[in-house]
Amino acid sequence: MWRDFFKKGMIVGLDIVKKDLNLGQRVKIFHGSQRDPKILDKIINKFKKFDFIIDDGSHRYKDVKFTFEHIFYSLKDGGYYFIEDTQSSYIRELGGDGANLNNQNTVINYFKKMIDKINHREIENPFYKPNFFDKNITEIHFYHNLIVLKKEKNLEKSNILVNNRRLVGGKNLVLLRRFIKNTKYFFLHYIAQFKLLFRNY
Repeated sequence: MWRDFFKKGMIVGLDIVKKDLNLGQRVKIFHGSQRDPKILDKIINKFKKFDFIIDDGSHRYKDVKFTFEHIFYSLKDGGYYFIEDTQSSYIRELGGDGANLNNQNTVINYFKKMIDKINHREIENPFYKPNFFDKNITEIHFYHNLIVLKKEKNLEKSNILVNNRRLVGGKNLVLLRRFIKNTKYFFLHYIAQFKLLFRNY
């Protein structure tokens, strides 16, 4: 279908089940697991960059997360990344959790966090360190059983914050107010780190 729809495109597939199919020179099918970095790197090294990437694999959280974090870099700027069949997030047999919708180890909840990354310049926390995903995701769309992300340089600036901090305005006691604000940022940051450390134990 993809070969016939994209008349000039190179179609690259990966399947955990070995298949012997002759679909023409524009279709290449590799055999392996989506959680095997060796086969993923082999594909990336051979084809470099992709216009679209579709994860229609196991649909399990650990597999989807690993694949995304490993190959999203190889998506072209302006390209789209698709995650299929996200209903697995709600079905226990597929690694999901229909009893606890706040379970962070599901595909849906993993990608919900990406919304914060799109808005990383609006986070009032000068200690926040944007990573590759913060800087290279500009869109995320949730549909029924489907998530779509766009890879593009995230250059939108905040119209309120500068370098993730609220500037002190006015003319009176500016230095004192700035000191108080910076002290607040400092303590809030380390309190959050302490809570995270405590939670991990």
